[in-house]
Amino acid sequence: MELSTELIAYADPKMIVVANALASRLFKDTYSAEFDNVHGYYAIELNGRSVPVFLASMLTGQRAMDNFSYERLKWHIKKAFQEQQMG
Repeated sequence: MELSTELIAYADPKMIVVANALASRLFKDTYSAEFDNVHGYYAIELNGRSVPVFLASMLTGQRAMDNFSYERLKWHIKKAFQEQQMG
C-alpha cells in the first residue's frame, strides 16, 4: 500500500478508476475517499487538489459488471473529465 500511495502521488492523475471490487474497498479505506453527492463520484485530496475516483467491479471476465453499468461508468468518467477541463 505504501508503494501504491507513492506511485499514485508521483503520477499525479487527473482521475482514478479502480476496476475491482476488493481493490475499490481497500482504496476507499486507505485513501479515505469521500463520496461527492454533487458529482456522483468519490474524491481524494492528492497533491493539493481534489481528484475524482471511480470505484467499480471488474470490467471484463466472468464476474464483470453488466453492459449497462459499464456504459454508464464510461459516460460518467467522460462527463467528469469534461467538467475538469472546463473548470
